[in-house]
Amino acid sequence: ATCLLRTPTGNWEKVQVLGPQGGGVAVRGKNDGGGGRVVATDALTELGEGPATAGAAAFYEMMGRVETCTVTTVHTDAGEPYYTVALENGASRTTEPQHVLVPKHALSAPKPAASADPFAALTGGGGGGGPL
Repeated sequence: ATCLLRTPTGNWEKVQVLGPQGGGVAVRGKNDGGGGRVVATDALTELGEGPATAGAAAFYEMMGRVETCTVTTVHTDAGEPYYTVALENGASRTTEPQHVLVPKHALSAPKPAASADPFAALTGGGGGGGPL
C-alpha cells in the first residue's frame, strides 16, 4: 500500500509499505535503499481511493513535494474532474486529480495562513509571483 509518512521535520513523504517489522512498519521511500526503514505506525497516513470532495482535507503532491491542503472546488466542466486546492501557506492551485492525494480516513482541514497580498482573494494567490 502507498502511504504518506510524517517525517521528524514535519514534512510529508510518499512511501510504499513493506509490512510490519518489530514495533513499527517497514517502508521504502524514493531515497531509501532496497531494505527501506522502520517507522512508527502512527507516523503513517493511509491513502484512499476515489475522488476528492469540496471542503475535504487532502494532500497536494507536485514534483516530489507533498503538503496538506483543503479542496476548495471540484471542477466538472471538463471530461475528468479537476480541483482547486488551498495550501497551508494561503496559496491556491488548480490541478489535475493525480496531484491531489485523498487520505483513507478524514484529516482535520489545515488552516490557510493569512496572506500578505491584499489582492490574494481576487487573484487566487498568496503573492507567490505566478502568472495571472
